[in-house]
Amino acid sequence: DDWRASGEKLLGEALAQAQAQGVAAESALRCDPGLRVCDLILQEASSAAVGLIVMGTHGRRGFSRLTLGSDAELVLRESPVPVLLVRQPEAQAPA
Repeated sequence: DDWRASGEKLLGEALAQAQAQGVAAESALRCDPGLRVCDLILQEASSAAVGLIVMGTHGRRGFSRLTLGSDAELVLRESPVPVLLVRQPEAQAPA
């Protein structure tokens, strides 16, 4: 329940931010413990006939970037529609 509540809050904030910038956007929260996140995203993209998938990524660099299997990478490879990956801002070092 905590995960669902956090997800609903995050999606609501992201949707409001997109709409405030004039972007026509919709969101959907899906949970299925039997499926990987990437599979749920791809299912939703196909069934809802979306035009673009926007998702966050950790923005890893170097060797960790070469590691295969992340949800973002799998969605990017398999998506039937364009995917926009948004890198998470790096934490600021204390001054």
